[in-house]
Amino acid sequence: MTTQEIKRINIGIYKGVEIELHTWDAGMAEVDLSCACMFSEEVGMDEPIGGLKHLNDALDGRLFSLRKQGLFNGFKSELLLLDSLKDVIPAPNLLIIGMGSPSDWTSEESAEAIEKAAQTGYQLQVESVAIAPGILDTGIKPKTDFSKEMLAALISSIDKQHELFQLGLVQAPSIKKWVFDAGYQNFEEKGLNFQENFQQILDSEK
Repeated sequence: MTTQEIKRINIGIYKGVEIELHTWDAGMAEVDLSCACMFSEEVGMDEPIGGLKHLNDALDGRLFSLRKQGLFNGFKSELLLLDSLKDVIPAPNLLIIGMGSPSDWTSEESAEAIEKAAQTGYQLQVESVAIAPGILDTGIKPKTDFSKEMLAALISSIDKQHELFQLGLVQAPSIKKWVFDAGYQNFEEKGLNFQENFQQILDSEK
């Protein structure tokens, strides 16, 4: 993946947040907070593949060893923020989001992961966030596109932060750029799905 040129597709802008789709993974993302979703186990494999494997390689095998040692099990709602990875990966902050068992996965699980990533980004007051859903890396084969659920979760998170700011309870929303990580396979089709679903969500709010 590192030998190919990174492709980028602009999805849209929502309340000052530029939303994009990039062909990079959590170990490559040049953002303030990179997020990787990891399950408690894989489907038909001993370890994840793709972007999660690349991230594990960048961390000298320490990502997968965390699960083997029970330091991070990948259970649903489990979070682990790694903030001491200078010169290891481009992002100074890496958030690992537990997704639970692959057999229990639905699009709503990925939507909840988006909410956790956004919440952490706002709490850290970072300007850019990227997230890798980790679905294909785990061996899950989604039957339908779930970009709309992820976009809806992101937009809801942005709205909530703006409302909290207007109430004088939190600092001004910090996130200015949000990137969904994706692989090269069917990238243009994925980008089109994101763009169409983003517009549908905006239209439904009018």
